[in-house]
Amino acid sequence: MDYSFVFEGKTYYIITEDNKTFYMDESDNILDSVNASELENRMFNYFTNSNSNSQELDNAIQNNPNLTTQKEVFRQFLKYIEYYVPLSKREEFYEKIKTLKYENSTEVESLLGNSHIMGFYTFEENTITINEEGIKEANQVSFSYGNAIYLTTLFHELTHLASSCYDKDNNEIFNGYNHIKDNKLIRFNNGLTEGMTEYITFLRFLMASGNDTELTEQATLRFFSNGYFFNALLVAQLCIITNPNIVFGSYFQNIGVMPLCKKLSEIDFDFNNALKLFATIENDFYYRGKEGFTKASDLLGLIQMQMINYFKKTIINDIMNNKSEEEIRQRIDFFEKKLISEEVLKFKNIDINDYPEIVKSIETFQEFKNNIDKVLQRYNQNMTL
Repeated sequence: MDYSFVFEGKTYYIITEDNKTFYMDESDNILDSVNASELENRMFNYFTNSNSNSQELDNAIQNNPNLTTQKEVFRQFLKYIEYYVPLSKREEFYEKIKTLKYENSTEVESLLGNSHIMGFYTFEENTITINEEGIKEANQVSFSYGNAIYLTTLFHELTHLASSCYDKDNNEIFNGYNHIKDNKLIRFNNGLTEGMTEYITFLRFLMASGNDTELTEQATLRFFSNGYFFNALLVAQLCIITNPNIVFGSYFQNIGVMPLCKKLSEIDFDFNNALKLFATIENDFYYRGKEGFTKASDLLGLIQMQMINYFKKTIINDIMNNKSEEEIRQRIDFFEKKLISEEVLKFKNIDINDYPEIVKSIETFQEFKNNIDKVLQRYNQNMTL
């Protein structure tokens, strides 16, 4: 058995044989036996939460004795993040800001054994730690509060704060799509959680950075080189395929991937395919950087291929539901921009020949796009008759 993962408190294994992928649980039962009735059926009207009490946010920041520097940066970032926090979790959000601790550290490598981590959020202590030495090395300049590496790292960690919950009495942590109780994994998809956190950071700096061209360019380079970049693209693909309300809502309300599974099963009608998709996302995230992981496995390409298959069915549904040609073409173009493409791999100094499944997925998408053009042409001709 090649790899394992924890899903809903149970250990599963992923096995690759003859270019086919199988999922089995601890008792050697195929994952397809999972009952769809286990799905959490929650609906969201998520982005109606934008009416926020910014005065309460300002008070929380001003009354925090630990935030002695960078208060205006914290205010700007947290006001943006506040928009995404569900109304039911706003009070908890403000309370965490009141007691948030912030520190720069030159000892992250000795603490975590990894000097490449630019920052981290400690749930139990409600503390953001920034790796000052790591940021110096990444920028090849002295540490600065104004550079893109620092700012995007701080924003990323503040997003973790906003999307987490720590219950000290029950020793329980909710973090994005993850749920840990008594140090045991109940629900876990760290790849999706980090991808979502990075995607929100991406949106903030590339869509809301105003006219600061230099900061935008620096932030763009940071995103492309970041280890979470592929996962952020996968999250963007999910938003286009399903609904941003569900993707963002599941993350900030800490209820795992089950609502996403439900939405995907409405497109594909096979709930287990959705489970496999999220299991493979987690496996790819965990094993891609591990020693001995073979590129030939190309889990990233398998993920993108499944995303494209979902997207194809979504577009067909759009046509059947009489969506306008303009809407359909915009959706296709937008999705194409979020693909892990040859250009993306080149930028990250990755040989696309090492990822044959990525190649197949790109070819599959282009073939579909060309065929859709023909379908739309025929559809328009029929409409004019």
